[in-house]
Amino acid sequence: MKKFLKIFLIIVVAFVLGKVNLVWAQAAATAVASSTSLENPLDVETVPDFVGNLIKGAISILGAVTLFMFLLGGFYWLTAGGNEEKVKKGTQTMMWAAIGVAIVFSSYFIISGWITGILTF
Repeated sequence: MKKFLKIFLIIVVAFVLGKVNLVWAQAAATAVASSTSLENPLDVETVPDFVGNLIKGAISILGAVTLFMFLLGGFYWLTAGGNEEKVKKGTQTMMWAAIGVAIVFSSYFIISGWITGILTF
């Protein structure tokens, strides 16, 4: 019951704040009855551009995760208070974050070079 109440309150607050728009299909159908074309909702025209945008988005997310891992490792290291295990945990967290971001970027450069080579062949 509490879960239902929370979901209901979220929906009510969303409607009150105007963040959720209602769709009136009947009104839109009469306004668009003469034209039957669909607009492209994406900013790309080809599949390689779409895949490139997906990869760029994934790399942006991985960059944010890497920053978080560096901050977490630094927090472990700074709050160790002389405990060698916590210092080691913080150091290893930052080290593995650096290795992970190096792998992600090197794979991106290798794949982008490979795709460019295929497209120019």
